[in-house]
Amino acid sequence: VTQVAAPERLTEQLSHRFALQRTSPSELASALPDGSPAFALVVSAGAWILSPTDAAFTAIPDSAPSAWRELAPALLQYAVLEPVFGIDAQALASGAAVTYTHYLDEALEAVSSGSASAAFILPAPTLQDVIDTADAGGFMPQKSTYFVPKLPTGLVLHPLE
Repeated sequence: VTQVAAPERLTEQLSHRFALQRTSPSELASALPDGSPAFALVVSAGAWILSPTDAAFTAIPDSAPSAWRELAPALLQYAVLEPVFGIDAQALASGAAVTYTHYLDEALEAVSSGSASAAFILPAPTLQDVIDTADAGGFMPQKSTYFVPKLPTGLVLHPLE
């Protein structure tokens, strides 16, 4: 996100849909267990855990897969990025509004150095989250899964005979 409202204004906006708990960046990894619907906001003024309230869950449109209802990436998109920053799915897909990293240290450094105004730290989805979404006929939200090692596509699409 290139521009972020002042921390007081931003946290006030977020408090309409989330319970905010101030934390330190060093505690983020342990505060966000895999599969949690909560996620974190980090700005130069500090870090907060955002635990969704009923208002956050109702921000997810009815057209979204039911398995998304408690996924942190879906809550971030529909309860924060779209209403607060005006970043919709198309802007996310274009890569112009948001950058991604799989590493907490890189996200914290980007905010610390000023190359990013804010970072949202999301917990990893569980395998059950992926299964539930697939069973519902859906896809996981964009950039929500990161598995290593990745299988080469050819091994999945073509028989090895």
